[in-house]
Amino acid sequence: MKVAEMNDKEAEQAGQTIEDLLTDLQLMELDPDMAAYLFISTGMTLLMSNNPDDPAFVTYLHASALAAAAASASEMRKDAEQERTEH
Repeated sequence: MKVAEMNDKEAEQAGQTIEDLLTDLQLMELDPDMAAYLFISTGMTLLMSNNPDDPAFVTYLHASALAAAAASASEMRKDAEQERTEH
């Protein structure tokens, strides 16, 4: 299923599955950098395996994911800073 074909319920279920996996990795006390490495390498393997003849799409989706991650990390930092300054 392509992202464009995913409905809200399916997107919510996929997101919850990822959240559950993150919780499991925390309970395993897996180093966050190792968890990140596993997610990135698995995701890129999946992306490249499913699009072997479309390197432009692989590059596009990879860049889009990096941009989304940067925006999310920036928001998380802002939220953390705001929590520290509010008393």
